[in-house]
Amino acid sequence: MKFEDCNNLSKKYKNLKQYKIAKLTPIEAGYCRAPSECGYLDVNASYYDLSFQPISSNKD
Repeated sequence: MKFEDCNNLSKKYKNLKQYKIAKLTPIEAGYCRAPSECGYLDVNASYYDLSFQPISSNKD
């Protein structure tokens, strides 16, 4: 998988609702999405709002 593949998700899913309900491949879900335990808010399929500190104690 190339980094560009993750960036292309925003072209594949035109809005956040489509992305949230999409059946992503394991690679897309594991590599392109931030872990849900981090608490980052999705802006679109390839961008997260990182303006606040993660809520997870997991540094990974």
